[in-house]
Amino acid sequence: MGFIGAIIGGFSTYLAQKRIQERAWEKESAQKMVDTIYGPLFREINKTHESLEASDEPHVEKLEKIRDHYLYFTIDEKLREDVDAVYNLIKRYLGLYEAAKRSAEHIALEEARRNLVDRKATPDVEVRYQLFVGNHFVNVISLPEALLKSKTPKALLEEQTRGFVQARIDVTVGGYKYPDNEAVHKVCENALERTKKDPIIQGRNRERETLLQEAEKVIEKLKPLIKT
Repeated sequence: MGFIGAIIGGFSTYLAQKRIQERAWEKESAQKMVDTIYGPLFREINKTHESLEASDEPHVEKLEKIRDHYLYFTIDEKLREDVDAVYNLIKRYLGLYEAAKRSAEHIALEEARRNLVDRKATPDVEVRYQLFVGNHFVNVISLPEALLKSKTPKALLEEQTRGFVQARIDVTVGGYKYPDNEAVHKVCENALERTKKDPIIQGRNRERETLLQEAEKVIEKLKPLIKT
C-alpha cells in the first residue's frame, strides 16, 4: 500500500501542478490578448469615436496594424466581423471627409470673395479667427474647419473663452485684420447655412452618425475583454 500510495500521491501532485501550470498559461495567454489585441483595439476605436464626436478626421494606421497581427484572427468571429465593419466604415468616411473638406473650402472661399474682398485684386483669401487670453495666443480656426464642425469660427472659439475675463477674438481675412468684424461674422453665418444644403457635407454628416453608432457597439463589446 505504501508503494501504491506513493504512486497515487505523486500522480495527484503531478495533476495539481499541471492544473496550476495550465492556469498560469491561460492567464498569460489572456493577458497577451489584452496587451496585443483587445487593449489596442479598444484604444484605437475609442480614439476614432472621440475624433468623430469632435467632427475631426479619424486615423486608421494603427487599427490596420492590429488587424494584420496573427492573433487578431483568433478572436471571436462575430467580434472580428464587427471590428472589420467599423474599419471599412472609417475608410469610407475618410473619403467622404476629404470631399466634404473640399466642399467647405469652396463655400468659404466663394463667400469671402463675394462679400469681403476685391476678387480680381485678391484671388485667394482665408477667413481665420484667432483666440487670445490677455496677450497669449490660444487657438486659431479657419472658416472651412468650423464649417466641418457645423459651426461658425466665432461660436467655436466662444465656447473656449467661457470663464476667461480677458479673452478676445481677432478676425483676419487673407492674413490681415479685417476692419468690419460684423461683416465677417455674416459671411460665416451665410456659409454655414449653405453647408446645411450641401449634399456632400450632409452625406458626410450622415455617415459620421452611422460610424459613431457602430463604434460605440464595438467599444461596449471590448470593455469586458480588457479586464483580466
